[in-house]
Order: sequence, then C-alpha cells, then structure tokens
Amino acid sequence: MGHISRIWQVRFPPSQSGSTIERIFSFGEDASMITWRVQSHDGASESPYTLEQVDIVRAHSGKNIWSVAQSESGRLATGGADGAVALHPVSESCHDAIEISRSLLPSPDREDGLRAYGFVDSKLLLSTTDHGHIVLVDISSLTDQATAATISERLSDLRGYSI
Repeated sequence: MGHISRIWQVRFPPSQSGSTIERIFSFGEDASMITWRVQSHDGASESPYTLEQVDIVRAHSGKNIWSVAQSESGRLATGGADGAVALHPVSESCHDAIEISRSLLPSPDREDGLRAYGFVDSKLLLSTTDHGHIVLVDISSLTDQATAATISERLSDLRGYSI
C-alpha cells in the first residue's frame, strides 16, 4: 500500500545471509522506489510474513519509472518517462537517488535521452538512446559526475528501441 499508483517492477536484492529474502524493492508509476523489510513470523500470525516499509526514494521528476536494471552486486538503476537514468541507494543509510540527466550525453541533440540500458558490471551501463546511439555510461562515482561515451553513431534500427 506504499505506492499511490501501479507497481511496474519488483526486485529482490541479494541478502546478507545469502539464503533468505530480507528486503524487496518496488518501483511504481508514481516515480518512487520503496524498500520493504521482510519479517518472518513463527506461527504467531495468520501470515508467515509481513512487509514493513523502510524507505521511499523519489526520482524522475515525478514521471513514471518504466524500467529497472540490477547489477550482480545489487546496484539499481531506473529509467523513467523523463528520459533520465537514476541510480538508487541500496543501503538504508543513503536516501537519495542520483539522476543521470540527458545533458550528460555526448550527442549535440539535447532531445536525445537514454532509452534501454543494462549493467555491464557494477560500474558500467550500456545504453541505447532515443535516437539510436549506443552509449557506455560510467557510474563508478556515486555522485552526479558520471561520464558517458558514444561507442556507436546513430543506428536507425535502434531509434526508439526498448526491451
């Protein structure tokens, strides 16, 4: 009940114990990521589990979160209707998403935005843009100082492509 609209994605981050689900991340049309703590009950309740809302992070200028990528290390990135990618905290001590804006792109066309993306490793995102460029985004810094390099000029077949 934490989101005010539809939930588009859910992710289960790696647990510290390695064997049980300890947290769940949900991503909504309301442009928020909610962290839930999974609590187990030993027969003392009707339900064996409950969810407790731990944190909520908003990004994407209030626009829908449409896609989510998660690295093997658990790092999260979301893409929204604002054309930006946001890096989300995975620890309870950090509460702000870091948005990678379209101004980062090396394209002279400021209307171009990141479209589809996926983690290459925990520090690199491979992305296509709305106009069909292929871009490598280095997110090794946890600040808004990410860098992007075009690794392919515009490919018409990738224009508007999404997965």
